[in-house]
Amino acid sequence: MTSQTPLIDILYTNIGRGHPFYLDGLLEALVRRGRIGLVRGETDVFEVSQGLSWLSWQLARWFYRHGSSGGPVAAVYRRLRANADYNRPGLMLRIMGRDIRRRFMSDTSPLVVAHPTLVGILRGRRNLIYQHGELVTPGEAIVAGASKVLVPTEQMARPFLELGYAAADVVVSGLCIEPALVKQAADVC
Repeated sequence: MTSQTPLIDILYTNIGRGHPFYLDGLLEALVRRGRIGLVRGETDVFEVSQGLSWLSWQLARWFYRHGSSGGPVAAVYRRLRANADYNRPGLMLRIMGRDIRRRFMSDTSPLVVAHPTLVGILRGRRNLIYQHGELVTPGEAIVAGASKVLVPTEQMARPFLELGYAAADVVVSGLCIEPALVKQAADVC
């Protein structure tokens, strides 16, 4: 490995399916193209967090899993999502992010995240890379504070540019495709 090959950290939320697979696909593509030689650390918020911070992540996961089932839980989940503004961190982000900030804020190695919550928590951290892999850009996903933002299309870049990111800091990476699907398609063709 040369001195130009960066060591990077990956921080997963491991809530839901999409965000973790975006990071997996990005990581696989970077390794395959020789852009990175070593991932210094792959971890998730549950490994980093303790106490009340860990419990808040568990609660977020529970709401995510049960929020689509309808009823009162779904109503609470929709309300929480509707009020999410990661550009104005409140008490919940401070609680969720306590141990994450302690672990990652002072480090300067590139850190890749794929969830807007983590950008809100780590806002302003040097070399914070936010991968927004979705083909839609809901308001809560447009978060300031990363060094770079990776988006799948030019259309998805627009809201980040309008928020104030410099054009050089918003990178169109192409579509994020789950690595297992790529392999499956290659096996079929």
